[in-house]
Amino acid sequence: MKNKIECLAVLLSVLCVSTLTGCGCSSSLKSSSVSEEGSSSAPSSVSSEAPAVYFTVKFLNWDDMVLLDNVQVKQGENAIYTGDTPTREGDAQSHYSFTGWDKSLENIQADTTFTAQFVQSVNTYTVTFKNYDGTVLDTQTVNYGGSATYSKETPKREEDLSFGYFEGWDKVAENVTADLTVTAKFFYVNLTENSDGTLNITKARDEKKTFTEFNVPSSYKGKNITTIGESAIGYISSLVTITLPETITSLGDYCFTSDSKLENLSLPSSLKSLGDFIISDDKLVKMNVKDDMNYLGNENDKYMIAVSRVTGTTATTFTIDDTTRFLAANAFEQIRPLGGVTLPKGLLSIGRQCFYYTGLNQLIIPSSVTYIGKDAFCYTTSYLYFEATEPGANWNSGWSNNHSDIFIFFYSETQKTGNYWHYVNGVVTKWNS
Repeated sequence: MKNKIECLAVLLSVLCVSTLTGCGCSSSLKSSSVSEEGSSSAPSSVSSEAPAVYFTVKFLNWDDMVLLDNVQVKQGENAIYTGDTPTREGDAQSHYSFTGWDKSLENIQADTTFTAQFVQSVNTYTVTFKNYDGTVLDTQTVNYGGSATYSKETPKREEDLSFGYFEGWDKVAENVTADLTVTAKFFYVNLTENSDGTLNITKARDEKKTFTEFNVPSSYKGKNITTIGESAIGYISSLVTITLPETITSLGDYCFTSDSKLENLSLPSSLKSLGDFIISDDKLVKMNVKDDMNYLGNENDKYMIAVSRVTGTTATTFTIDDTTRFLAANAFEQIRPLGGVTLPKGLLSIGRQCFYYTGLNQLIIPSSVTYIGKDAFCYTTSYLYFEATEPGANWNSGWSNNHSDIFIFFYSETQKTGNYWHYVNGVVTKWNS
């Protein structure tokens, strides 16, 4: 019996040890420990997970300027940039575009600095071609430093009472470094309508100052151009040649004055009225010369206008060509003494100051003369015999200013008293002589 009890105790002891070992208890737990106060302590627990690891991430721009700093990223995770998109300032020639970072943002395993990356691209610019009125004719895109060439329809300038000739552009579209607007430039002409429905040129303007030859058209939009007004084609420094059509009947004062390069002037045979001082320099404009006089006209009508005595000559007696219709302003100015001037029967006009301050003794003025300019005989000592019977309606009121030494006679076959004259055997004879 005693042996059975001992065997049972051993069996229980073994069973207890096996139970405690299977529960993960250490061998020290085989016997209970007792505190100083006599109470037993609970077993301690142990974790199987390691602590999380974080790395510091920094984002820099291309120039090392800090964009985002001290970003904490858990080991193995991806870095995320939350700032504004990085930029890099360009210049006139090129610009920069952000493409990303110099390293991958994935699977961070250490403290990391990322630097922004950019791609450089050449700038492009827009060249806009416009007409005089702002109408867009063409647009082209060119690279920095490139050029644009206009290849579409030639720009036009046509309005109700204005037309132009295209000269070019106000700027050269070469070496383009910014957006550029190029505007068409013209030699253009403004018109007004005369009372008879024909047209008058009031002003011509050369915007680019390169227009050298102006062939005045005979008509515009079905209406003849018949007159050119005062100073209308004057003060154009580029013009070398001007040709007028056979529709022109009248030229205003100063109409070609100060055209400083004008060499060739072709006038129409249709001309009936001539203003004063139509040109500035009779030494520049090519003249037709005959018997010591300079003339203007055209190829078939060379002596239409008697302009001046030929430079360098000392002639004092002149016979004006039979085809001449106009004596220009200042034609004989200050020729003293002026021995004699024979005028043609078809003469129409005597210009301003034509005989100013001359010592002319006698002059027969044909009845065909319809215009005499101001001061035409100012300070002239002369006997003037007009084949007209009275002053013309279109003679300037000051045609004989300061004429205390001028003796004026009008033609009459019947009026025998006063300042009248007639022919006796082809000789000028005063009635009261």
